[in-house]
Amino acid sequence: MAPTVIPCANFNDEADAEALKQAFRGFGTDEAAVIEIITKRSNAQRRQIAARFKTMYGKCLIKELKSELRGNFEDVIVALMTEPVEFLAKELHKAISGLGTEESTIVEILGIHNNDEIIRISNCYEGLSFQDLIKDLKSELSGNFENLIVAMMTPLPEYYAKELHDAMSGIGTDEDVLIELLCTMSNQEIRTIRQAYEAMYESSLEDDLRADTSGTFKRMMVSLCTANRDEDPTVNLDQAREDAAKLAEAGELQMGTDESTFNSVLCARSYAHLRAVFEEYERLTGNSIEDAVKSEFSGNSESGFLAIIRAIQDTPKYFAKQLNNAISGAGTDDNSLMRIVVTRSEIDMEDIKRAYASKYGESLKEAIKDDTSGHYEKCLLALIGEY
Repeated sequence: MAPTVIPCANFNDEADAEALKQAFRGFGTDEAAVIEIITKRSNAQRRQIAARFKTMYGKCLIKELKSELRGNFEDVIVALMTEPVEFLAKELHKAISGLGTEESTIVEILGIHNNDEIIRISNCYEGLSFQDLIKDLKSELSGNFENLIVAMMTPLPEYYAKELHDAMSGIGTDEDVLIELLCTMSNQEIRTIRQAYEAMYESSLEDDLRADTSGTFKRMMVSLCTANRDEDPTVNLDQAREDAAKLAEAGELQMGTDESTFNSVLCARSYAHLRAVFEEYERLTGNSIEDAVKSEFSGNSESGFLAIIRAIQDTPKYFAKQLNNAISGAGTDDNSLMRIVVTRSEIDMEDIKRAYASKYGESLKEAIKDDTSGHYEKCLLALIGEY
């Protein structure tokens, strides 16, 4: 994508400040001069002009523009003179204050910015004495749209930590959430989430996983939580063959299953190494590693190992399947739909969209439109780049 406004090559803030002062003199305002200068400078250059104007004439350029201009022309010029984060914070305040809420403005602003940018907008909002943006949004919105907006406003480590905590709170455990998150994350992501989790809940993520899971599945979750997976991108084929043989001997080549071998290999080896292991396993046994896991495990252990394998083999395809699970069937798993769209929108959503269309014969956009509605739908579409 190419920008339509670029920095002026021969920029001279003093000359521009003087030209704007001239445009304000006499009867009326030379609006053409204002347009020529303001629209052909980058935002950073406009702020330099404003600072120079203040130094040269002792006056605020934005106030001068507001006094000289009127209507929509005034609004657009003042917007151009405002730092983008501040402008967006003010637009959000206008959208959620007064009579009624402009949900479309909220979608347009939050739906096209990444998590870091949204946090900067939120901080600016609070700095302008508009209170807490998340609280203001929660007071004005409701239902799935509110939940989606709050998810988008939350720093990702805190959001992941909350999802994990919610999965283990109350009656029963939502193992699917634990699997989706811990089986697909890098060491650094898991370490960051562990820190956020402990700060938010005054409890260790590992301790809570130990308390809330059992058996092979518990050992898998705890192994992943330690964030000690090898991340060396190089592959030693001899070691890959050795691990493939270990997996075969731990499963289909013996009576019963040695779960610890599967756990130690699948939860600790690098992704690059495991891809080679999977190829060697199929060459050695004639069966895919997925078929081996399906025949040797069941329940959450099977689901967890399959998630690791599928995420390693084709991450976008894995999340396309997760999205389809959330959307298809009776009702919609809105929490899973939101979580995947929010968290993957800044990583690989375009790849996920292609994988979804290839596997299910319809676009992700159409699937979301068929299963959601209103501003909730529009915001989801904005996050996948289809609004």
